[in-house]
Amino acid sequence: MKVLVLMDFTAPARLALAFVRARMPHARVRLVHVLERSGLSAAFSTPSAGIGGSGEALDATLSARLAEVQAELRQLGGGEVIEGEPVEVALRMAQAREVDLIVVGRDSPGLLSRMVAPSVVERLVKASPVPVLVIPGEGA
Repeated sequence: MKVLVLMDFTAPARLALAFVRARMPHARVRLVHVLERSGLSAAFSTPSAGIGGSGEALDATLSARLAEVQAELRQLGGGEVIEGEPVEVALRMAQAREVDLIVVGRDSPGLLSRMVAPSVVERLVKASPVPVLVIPGEGA
C-alpha cells in the first residue's frame, strides 16, 4: 500500500505519521510537506509588510524556509517538499494513482474557522478519489 502523509510539522501531523508507522509497517510511506509560495508572495507584495517586495528577498526567504523544512523532514526520516496548495497536491497524487491512502492530522478547529472556510482536511475528504484517514490531535 502506498500512503501519503501530509506533514505540516504540527502535533496532529506528527501523530498521523506515528500512527502510519506503527499500524502500517509495510506501507510505502510518502511524507510530503507542501510549501505554499502564494502566502510568501502575498506578504512580499503588501506594502504594510515593511519589506521591499523584491524578488531577490522573496527568493532568499523561500530558500531559507526550504532549508528549514528539509532539515525537519530529515529528522522525521526523510520526505519531500512540493510547492503548491496542500489539497491540490494531494489530489493530484491521488488522481495519478501515486498513492492508495492519504493520512492527515487534524487539530480541533474553532467555531469561527469552521464557519469561514472549510479546512484542508474537509476539502480533501470531500474531493479525494482515494480514502482519507484523519488522525485527530490530542484534545480534538
